[in-house]
Amino acid sequence: MNLKENTIMNPPMHHIIADVTIPERIGAPPAVVGPIPHRQESERASIELVDALIDSINALAGVTVSTRGGYVGRPFIGSGAHAWSAHIHHYEDGDHQDGSMHIRMPQYVSAEIEAAGWGVRHPAYPAMLLVYSPRNEAEIETITKLVQLSYEFAKNNA
Repeated sequence: MNLKENTIMNPPMHHIIADVTIPERIGAPPAVVGPIPHRQESERASIELVDALIDSINALAGVTVSTRGGYVGRPFIGSGAHAWSAHIHHYEDGDHQDGSMHIRMPQYVSAEIEAAGWGVRHPAYPAMLLVYSPRNEAEIETITKLVQLSYEFAKNNA
């Protein structure tokens, strides 16, 4: 049975995380290495999916993904959230990049996102969550919701 058939026969459970509905991620989590660098090692997203994810994040009100990368990736900039810490591991920013991202969340929210299968907390910085790269267009929507949630926490706690 392939993933698509399994999804149709067994629709994903949904989680309410900080008042946001998030579907449970279908399938086993990708391999992750770390703590430094902390990154996804398997199930790398295509460049096209990563670019679509960046476009989706840039469509959020007040949020921009930098066009310039650094050692860890391209930082997210959020209006009114100057201390927001988030970045995407983009292919143009190094040969080990994979389309995953780190976002800062309260630890109780990170634990819920981890339980829903969308990421794993950073072993050295537990306030940072590694969100897995998208495997398809539908996952871009969920990942964008997680970025929005991270941005709202940063903006409301600035």
